[in-house]
Amino acid sequence: MRIALRVLATAALLSIAAAPAAATEAPERTRLAIETGEHAQQGEPHEVTLVLTDARGDPLAGQPITVREQIRFFDYTDTVPIDEVRTDHRGAATMLHTPTTPGPGRLFAEFAGDDVFAAASATAAMQIEEGVSVPTVLTQVRPEPLLPRGVTAVWFVPLLLGVWLAISSAVYQLVCIPGARTRSRDA
Repeated sequence: MRIALRVLATAALLSIAAAPAAATEAPERTRLAIETGEHAQQGEPHEVTLVLTDARGDPLAGQPITVREQIRFFDYTDTVPIDEVRTDHRGAATMLHTPTTPGPGRLFAEFAGDDVFAAASATAAMQIEEGVSVPTVLTQVRPEPLLPRGVTAVWFVPLLLGVWLAISSAVYQLVCIPGARTRSRDA
């Protein structure tokens, strides 16, 4: 009985000691590459290929990659997301990119990583030649209504009824009352 307890205690201690070692294991390194031309034409779509591999060079399939583009507006420079793609069985993902502003441009690709694979990023620089101007699409955001939809009828119908009563009362006073006065004088 004592031997069985010692074996169980030893097994419990070993499992407790092994658990933190497994939890602290670092994710496997990854590599991300962007394949695109050095030149692009403004307003013309061009193909961009992204390749994600592990440290040994094996492809990572089904992984999401976020692609961002550097934008410039006068002195303001920032990056905006333009697409999110998933890698295929070769670890590659292809997308079409249409540059909007001429001049030097950059694309940024980011793999966020997970419990198994570490995050990776890549940058590609290109020269965007002036070409067809690309219209900027502005989306109109409708403001939220002041009152919920059902509440609108609650105050609108009595308001409309009050306006109608006020107008009809004014018309009655203008038309009927002077006529009643002239009839009473004639009688």
